[in-house]
Amino acid sequence: METFLAHAKRVLRHDGYLLYADFRNNNEVEILHRQMEKSGMKILKREDITPNVVRSLDLDNQRKLLLIRAFFQNWLLKTFQEFASVKGSKIYAGFQSGTMIYLHYVLQK
Repeated sequence: METFLAHAKRVLRHDGYLLYADFRNNNEVEILHRQMEKSGMKILKREDITPNVVRSLDLDNQRKLLLIRAFFQNWLLKTFQEFASVKGSKIYAGFQSGTMIYLHYVLQK
């Protein structure tokens, strides 16, 4: 992550912005935050967007299941359902239980 942030800072214009969103296990959230702080960029915003992500996953669940079933063979279904974070997947369950957190950052060089 440090290397990514260093390269992002290097290519940004003066006062440029980096918009970043990703999910982590809840025990890794503070590690990510420290990496953001050490990047040399100013943190303008840090937001837990997990509830919005869960709502979006709920609204799009059926469509994703239909697409996965239409395009992938049975032996690949579970893998792609997990990747898509459909209901019943480990990632979806993590978001609901709070063991997985989806964060959004706005950084400025």
